[in-house]
Amino acid sequence: FLNYVNEDRMLGYMSYAIDTEAALKEYPAILKSMYGNMPMYGAEASLAVDLFELLLDEEAVAKVFPGDMLFLLSGISKKEMKYTSYEYDDNYDYTEIEKTKTETVPDFLLMISTEDSRMLKKLIDYGTKKDAVVYNNGYYSVKISESPLDVHFLINDGILFVGTSNTEMSKIASNNFDTKLSSNHKKLLRDSNYALFISGKKLASKVPMDTMNEKEMEKWLA
Repeated sequence: FLNYVNEDRMLGYMSYAIDTEAALKEYPAILKSMYGNMPMYGAEASLAVDLFELLLDEEAVAKVFPGDMLFLLSGISKKEMKYTSYEYDDNYDYTEIEKTKTETVPDFLLMISTEDSRMLKKLIDYGTKKDAVVYNNGYYSVKISESPLDVHFLINDGILFVGTSNTEMSKIASNNFDTKLSSNHKKLLRDSNYALFISGKKLASKVPMDTMNEKEMEKWLA
């Protein structure tokens, strides 16, 4: 993951590392302890948990997603998007009207480790055949109607990348990512099962606030 982080473009991050196989093995027992003895759920809940445990292949799931994730926030911006509205006359007949509105959206890069990407590639192939996924010079883009977010993804170096930046995706696909990360952040990410960091100063300069100025944002998020 650390090969795909540039501190200059980073407002914050969140990471976690769990043992997916072990967590899934414990999950049915946790559900039974929570719901198994409740009268309103009763035998049905216990049966559902048993079926979940029977059908789930923890080892196979753990190979697809071992349990490591890093979410990088690189910006927050406003995007104008088109949407369809309706106007009604006195007879309740409607007319479609195309309008525009401004949405606040995050710019991010999500990384999830994978040791077996065959199922993910099958899903990509299926999405491509259904015209829900488009291939673009080494990475894929998802078609989401009436959404302000441009979502792109690819699988590279044992990692599933999901992000909003065409530029970053192109760099990852061509193995030309410009890495920059301080030793303090490297240590925090490597030594912690869970880590959360936000740069209040950078976030204050990026968030499109109408009622709070940059200095007030820095004071709250410092």
